[in-house]
Amino acid sequence: MLLVLYQLQIIFGIFLSYVIDLGTHSINNSASWRIPVGLQMLWGIFLLSGIFFLPESPRHLLGSGREAEARKVIAQLNSVPEDDPVVIETMDELEYGIRAENEGGKATWMECFSKRNMLWKRTINGMMLQFIQQLNGQNFYYYYGDTFFQSAGTELSPYVIQTILGAVSVVGTVPALYLIETWGRRNSLLTGSVLEAICSIIAGLVGHFTLAPQGTPASQLTQRERRGGDTLIAFAVLHVFSFSMFWGPTPWVYLGESFPLRVRPKSIALGSATNWLWNFLLSFFAPRIAARIGPLILLIFFGMLVFGFVYVYLFIPETKGLSLEEVDEMYRSGIKPWNSASWRPSDKHLHDSIQPTDVKEVKEKDEDSV
Repeated sequence: MLLVLYQLQIIFGIFLSYVIDLGTHSINNSASWRIPVGLQMLWGIFLLSGIFFLPESPRHLLGSGREAEARKVIAQLNSVPEDDPVVIETMDELEYGIRAENEGGKATWMECFSKRNMLWKRTINGMMLQFIQQLNGQNFYYYYGDTFFQSAGTELSPYVIQTILGAVSVVGTVPALYLIETWGRRNSLLTGSVLEAICSIIAGLVGHFTLAPQGTPASQLTQRERRGGDTLIAFAVLHVFSFSMFWGPTPWVYLGESFPLRVRPKSIALGSATNWLWNFLLSFFAPRIAARIGPLILLIFFGMLVFGFVYVYLFIPETKGLSLEEVDEMYRSGIKPWNSASWRPSDKHLHDSIQPTDVKEVKEKDEDSV
């Protein structure tokens, strides 16, 4: 729920940027762009100022041997005295996790793709979900919707439509706070793939076969062309709404709960890097593709969503309600992803993702590399 809340704050920030653009785009001087850019600088100052009051990570403090400071920070974060049982329990858990990470030497990037505990599969799953998320099609609307919707012949300003999309995104993310735990990760991703794919193919085909050539004055549009434009915009809104409920937050939740402590930071970093790489590639190539094939670009996103449904069904197990150690056990058990929702950990599941044989294996590999 906290990770979904993080996504909600991002979407709310995007919505605010649309509102500001809507309020300033009609200014007939440089203030139309100076105000939005200036506000970005203002938010940056707020963020920079807040960092000075941000407590250091207790995990980092413990790893650096600063136990007293770690205890103080944990007490502050939980609003309890330093001798409270919550502080003692949290300290024990952190120390246990740090010891588990340090066994077998320092984790390497290549270890994220090792066979131990199926780490290679888990890392690839995290990266693939981020890859598919960026090619769902929603960012195309976010980035280029104001230009793209001009061809739909709507009488609404493209800036108004973008603001509507931003508001829909905020509203759609709110149910995800509840659905992420009730429907689970797999069902959220599968449902989102189906709903978004339907929206993509309808909007793409309707746009291709009914929209007037770009540049046609609104006064010259036929009734059929107007209805086609309205249909495209309606399904674009539904697409963004579906994304916000399912594919927006869920890959980040899955990324945060799929890896053992030893390689967790590096595996999450690989997933995040994949997200931003394809975010860049989409923003670079999408307008060039849309300029050539118009609304048919939505069929590319449709194909990716179909692929996403198949990938999730075949390779993504359900991790709802499982600890990091229990996720380890599930992967080691070889449970099929489509049966994972009913899987339950054993009573005596291992409390550490690093087993003695694994430590030996890592040490031998380190010695070989030396």
